[in-house]
Amino acid sequence: MALVLFGLSIVLLLVGGGFGSAFLDIVAGLIALGIRKPLTWWRSHLPKSLGGIAARLWPWTLVAYLVFFLTSIVVAICGIPLLWFFSADTTYKMLLNLDPISDLILIIAVLTAIAYDIQQPKGIDSNT
Repeated sequence: MALVLFGLSIVLLLVGGGFGSAFLDIVAGLIALGIRKPLTWWRSHLPKSLGGIAARLWPWTLVAYLVFFLTSIVVAICGIPLLWFFSADTTYKMLLNLDPISDLILIIAVLTAIAYDIQQPKGIDSNT
């Protein structure tokens, strides 16, 4: 399924779907590659102290991403009220700066989710 998602994201990019959607699909495809696979590489390379902190931050990074993503969508759709307070150039620059920040928060949320999964006992499968 991950390869299908990668293929669809490339098609989306080629037919004019934009970089934002393709980036989110590629991140989702990378995450899908790790489904039901052991996290041995992450366990050996992530320090225990950093992993514990990141694991506790996981739900908050997800909430921060969702709030920031939804806010950026609202600003992108209803950006005209920003023109009441700022010039057109400033509003345009603000809209351009929201996407990379949202993408960075998404990557941090994924990494903290991996740290959270590492903290779980190895023999527990939540789907059984």
